[in-house]
Amino acid sequence: MCGRYTLATPADLISEHFDLPEPPEVVSRYNIAPSQETLIVGARRDRRRAAGLAVWGLTTSSAAASGKKPLINARIETVDQKPAFREAFSRRRCLVPADGFYEWRIDPHGKTPHYFSLGDSRLFAFAGIWNQPAADCDLVTFAILTTEPNQIVGPVHRRMPVILPRDHYDLWLAKRELSRPETEIFATPFPETRMESREVSPLVNSPANDTATCIQSVEGS
Repeated sequence: MCGRYTLATPADLISEHFDLPEPPEVVSRYNIAPSQETLIVGARRDRRRAAGLAVWGLTTSSAAASGKKPLINARIETVDQKPAFREAFSRRRCLVPADGFYEWRIDPHGKTPHYFSLGDSRLFAFAGIWNQPAADCDLVTFAILTTEPNQIVGPVHRRMPVILPRDHYDLWLAKRELSRPETEIFATPFPETRMESREVSPLVNSPANDTATCIQSVEGS
């Protein structure tokens, strides 16, 4: 799964990377957690991209009415089959800007957080889906898709977020259903040779801690 991530890249670089008409209003975030509001990028009807804020945790009007918890992740292998995700995957895909994410390794001593990035804090995008639970409400919610881990994430966790190559952004945002072969392309784990990993402080365990200290390497890791 993916339960925490970072977005500390300056707004002008976000705008350039995602080809946005203007820089989004963002502040540096080092511990984005479920239920919090953060940035997503989608395509308009004219195919131009637009950025906006959304709450991490996909929900629908029926799920909210029944008291079901919002869903923060969706498996890419079954997203087109699950009722909770099927329509959003078909019609409402988005890019989730990030520059790193956390996973926890479970061992006899407890849970140890690790931070994964593309090196040099480079910006990238998770594959996301979004929904508006009610037509008369401005609230937008989203989930991040996950896939099998690559060799750098695998020793820490059995799943990893779907990281999209930049040249696949347009296909992911296309206003049409994806074919099964296209979906399988996105299910391919991002290459471990292009990623970095380090053990970080347990400070990240609490969403109340949202500073650059969260991503600093633990000495000796």
